Amino acid sequence: MKKIFSLILITTMIAALMSGCKASGNNAAGKSAATAGKTSEAGTSGDDAGSYINIESQWPVVNEPVTLKITLLRSVADSKGEPKDRWFWKWISEKSGIDFEFNLIDQNARDEKVNLMFASDDLTDVMIMLDITNDEMAKYAGQEQMLMPLNDLIDQYAPDIKSWFDEHPEVKAGSTYADGNIYALPMDSSPEYAQYYYTLRCWVNEEWLDALGLEVPQTLDDFYDTMVAFRDNDPNGNNIQDEIPISFWPGDLNRYVYTAMGVMLGGGLDSPNDQSYRPAIWNGEAIIPANHPDLYLNYLTFMNKLYSEKLMDPDTYTLTETQVQAKAAENTVGVHFSAAPHTLLATGYEKWTSLAPLTSQWNDTKMWPVSANIYPGNFAISASCKYPEAAIRLANWLFTPQAAMYCYYGPPKDSEDLLEGYEGWWFEGDQGPKYNLPEPYQTNVDYMINELALFTSTHPGLAAPSWGIQEIMGISPAEGSPGASQHWRNAMNSQNIKDYYSEVFPNVVYDIETNERLMELKVPISDYIKNMEAKFITGSEPLSNFDSFMSQLKSIGIDEMERIYKDAYASYKNAMS
Repeated sequence: MKKIFSLILITTMIAALMSGCKASGNNAAGKSAATAGKTSEAGTSGDDAGSYINIESQWPVVNEPVTLKITLLRSVADSKGEPKDRWFWKWISEKSGIDFEFNLIDQNARDEKVNLMFASDDLTDVMIMLDITNDEMAKYAGQEQMLMPLNDLIDQYAPDIKSWFDEHPEVKAGSTYADGNIYALPMDSSPEYAQYYYTLRCWVNEEWLDALGLEVPQTLDDFYDTMVAFRDNDPNGNNIQDEIPISFWPGDLNRYVYTAMGVMLGGGLDSPNDQSYRPAIWNGEAIIPANHPDLYLNYLTFMNKLYSEKLMDPDTYTLTETQVQAKAAENTVGVHFSAAPHTLLATGYEKWTSLAPLTSQWNDTKMWPVSANIYPGNFAISASCKYPEAAIRLANWLFTPQAAMYCYYGPPKDSEDLLEGYEGWWFEGDQGPKYNLPEPYQTNVDYMINELALFTSTHPGLAAPSWGIQEIMGISPAEGSPGASQHWRNAMNSQNIKDYYSEVFPNVVYDIETNERLMELKVPISDYIKNMEAKFITGSEPLSNFDSFMSQLKSIGIDEMERIYKDAYASYKNAMS
């Protein structure tokens, strides 16, 4: 992370709150190479194709009205209303000079609808937050060329995207297809906010530590000893041995143990229980943890020890977040994993403190996985779009600090960007922007994602957490409020881990042949590892059968799968240099 850029970002965001963001840098006029020769409804082509575009400032985007048709993903949480009725689309249409028409795809029908849309060549001009997958990118962009390459458009019309890519080459590398083209832009929280959003978060019951006179563990052996003490010494003081030292839904503890062993798995909040087959970074190399017998056996042995000694929740492999929440609320849990304690508990969240990075007998360096969490495939322009310059200028704004807030929170109170019927947000020590909620809304989040936001609870471009806005605006939440706890807990978590950030396996894009082969290998290998890992940890399969497991794993192609990851990582590193 570049500290200088962080200061620039903060300064820019403050300015953006006070007024509309101006486009940065000078752009060359003219048609992009990707679309040269096409004729638009505006009657421009060839060298004059960009004449309808305003390149002097961010707003308006166009010098004459145009219409863009946009496909949006409708999630369960965003099911109320229509995009055209939201503040965001009213405001951006007014600011940009672009009229918008919408095609909505329900999240639960996403795969079917997206495949049909591509198969029938019935694409809208722009597709937002469809999470276009690596498989889909390989087929529809790389092979069938149904998506427009964005490289030249970015160079000519998107100075903020270009600057962001220049400052964060890992974002550009993670968005670049194997043929060198960028076909879709990501949602990107890296790296200024990754320390808040996209890192492993572990919390220990500080009251239990104090009751037993214990310190926060610093090594994996300390962690084990602390969990034994939680199990045996009645830290909740009810004279009943009802303590569950560790309660978690699958995936989180796995990564915490791997981290202590020096293995850096992905850093996101959602962690499926399949970490051992996923690519990771270990001693500077790309690996699959399960393909390294000594490493994997040590990991399984420790996890089995936790399970067999009743130090982890016996319901681990069937737990939901709601069930973990209920157990923590009863003061029967010593360690849990969540975004922040107050998101898991309505009361009592103040007693949780963050766990520190651990060392172990296999790793003497404290390390912590943090990833940029680049979500590719979330702003694509169809090859048939008549106004690609307008589309990319719109995308350019999404990579500004102003967009990081406006796409989700809307404008602040007294902003010149308020429209009739909207009051804007402000801070009063709450755990995020405060609103006067109109009927029928009862929560800020419900109001934001249904009345203000772009249309989904996430969006392409940059993302900013609410406490990031608080810090940028110099606002400290009132002492004792949930916001104060949130603000402090996240600062504490960052303080404990920020000196130990380590690289995880990056987002990479494969060519179609490599991707097809990877999918062929991944399904049987991942299923086998997930099944056997659960059995080894719970003891239904004895660890004495580990060699047989490894032989079977080799026979179904794990060496080839790891080689694909190693080659991809090497290409990624070359692209970064």
